[in-house]
Amino acid sequence: MRYKVTIEVDKVTQKCHAGHKKGDSWTIDSPDSPLTICPVALNAIWQKVYAMLLGAEFWWSDNSEVQYFSCPDLGIVTFKISREPYKD
Repeated sequence: MRYKVTIEVDKVTQKCHAGHKKGDSWTIDSPDSPLTICPVALNAIWQKVYAMLLGAEFWWSDNSEVQYFSCPDLGIVTFKISREPYKD
């Protein structure tokens, strides 16, 4: 099964150097989808996003459909990453 993954800025605790604000979002339906997200944040979360695109299950989580990850820049931005089955 293929998935569509949405990355959404869930929380911002200080000024984000990339200008991200709560509610910003990006949708990915394939690994080559173009994105305008901060490259540092994307580098930190890409493995999780890619795994979610392919349907990975996260054994440490009660809900593999939604995951939260913080930006490596002091955790200023928290991203909510969610997936839903891709409808052709």
